Amino acid sequence: MPFWVVFTSCTPAPEPAADHVPPAHLVSSTIPEELDFGELPVGSEVSLRFELVNDGRLPVRVEVTLAETAGFSMDPPELTIPANGTEELAVRFSPAGVGPLESVLGVRAETWADARSVMLRGTGLGPKVRVEPDSFDLGEVPLGCVQESRLAIGNEGNADLHVEAASWIAAGDFTVEDVSGLGAIQPGTASEIAITFAPSGVGSAAGVLLLQTDDPISASAAVSFAAEVISVTETFTWVYQPPAVDLLLVVEDSDLMAAPLAVMRAGVPWLVALLAEHDVRIGVMSTRSPLLVGAVESTEAEAATRLDALLDLPLVPLAGALTGLDILVEAGEAGGALEPGGPFLREAPTLVVVALTGTLDASTVGSSEVLSFLRTVEADPGAVVVGVLSGDWPDGCGDLLAANGWYEMSVATGGLYESACAEDFTSFWEDSTDELLTEERWRHVDLPDFPIASTIQVRVDGLEIADWTYAAADNAVRLGSEPAAGATVTVEYTPGDACP
Repeated sequence: MPFWVVFTSCTPAPEPAADHVPPAHLVSSTIPEELDFGELPVGSEVSLRFELVNDGRLPVRVEVTLAETAGFSMDPPELTIPANGTEELAVRFSPAGVGPLESVLGVRAETWADARSVMLRGTGLGPKVRVEPDSFDLGEVPLGCVQESRLAIGNEGNADLHVEAASWIAAGDFTVEDVSGLGAIQPGTASEIAITFAPSGVGSAAGVLLLQTDDPISASAAVSFAAEVISVTETFTWVYQPPAVDLLLVVEDSDLMAAPLAVMRAGVPWLVALLAEHDVRIGVMSTRSPLLVGAVESTEAEAATRLDALLDLPLVPLAGALTGLDILVEAGEAGGALEPGGPFLREAPTLVVVALTGTLDASTVGSSEVLSFLRTVEADPGAVVVGVLSGDWPDGCGDLLAANGWYEMSVATGGLYESACAEDFTSFWEDSTDELLTEERWRHVDLPDFPIASTIQVRVDGLEIADWTYAAADNAVRLGSEPAAGATVTVEYTPGDACP
């Protein structure tokens, strides 16, 4: 019977060599778990790198992904690492904002079942400006009122903020204080600046303030302003009346004064003409008697003749008794001249006393007592003025001595002191007229409440004038020139209490 013999041989599988390398193998241990870029100023850039190592016998393809987070970037998204090769992967950090930033980098090899993750961290350094508020609506603002607003400039970043400039896109009547003194605004703090609104006219007003800072993201900050300017006015009307002045001439009627008295009499027509436009009463009194020689209205046609007659005093030798200042007090006590409502002094005029004297005062009363007396008989204590025509102060002139007592009264009341040795007294009367009859107090319009000075408008008989000033201490408008008698002066203004 036939049979077959089959020979077989079994060869065991060879053992792997010790240096066996997989066909493709990316070494994951070379991939870091985290990349920390630290702190970096906004706008700058830094790169960190790590190696991708392939210890296999075949190339390996690697895909790299990056979460969409501003500030981190890398390329390329895909690369192939040759067998037993190495490639570097660069990740860049360029912060686009301040504060901490994070992202995730994914690395996946074609031979891996799962991707590896790399945490990316970094902090952007820089200031971050914030204005508070970013708009102002001042509402209704009366014309003339100055409104101040406070704008806060804050720093929400993590580095010092600097305000480099402030300008207006549309300024209108808005102004901003100088920002150069603000200095550095530290993180988490704020500084304030003032914006002033001084409206120049009624209606809508607007402005846009532009602040330039070193904020690397938003260097400009715009703040809008709006207001509605309204008119809130008061009107005060005053009818001008020329001042009532009672001019008392106290004449020393000694033979020593013959020449000065002649000069005074020669100027009477000129004096009366000068005073004719005003409500002036002129009285004459000699130093011999406390009685009024007489009085005359400057508006009377025959005023010059009558005044000349009143000054035609009989002159007596100097040796006669002189009473000086005493005569004023004696006259008042006797009712001879200085009694309101009497033959000379009216109820509420300005009392002007002009003394013509050339000898030293021999009074038993002093100048301060006389001045106090004059102010008691005058309704307005400030409306007493003393002028003196005497020997030059303090040494006299010619045979005339400088007055004492009278001089002190002249200084105390703001009057005039002139030489009685002059050839005429024209300059004295002219200066007296300027000082006394058109004195500023007679051109004061006293206002009932305090105005905003910049809003004052003055009209005389309906026509606006510019010749005026405002005296805050007196709360009065001073007219630069004297209006006509009966003229209507209108003052229009915004009262100070109208401002919010």
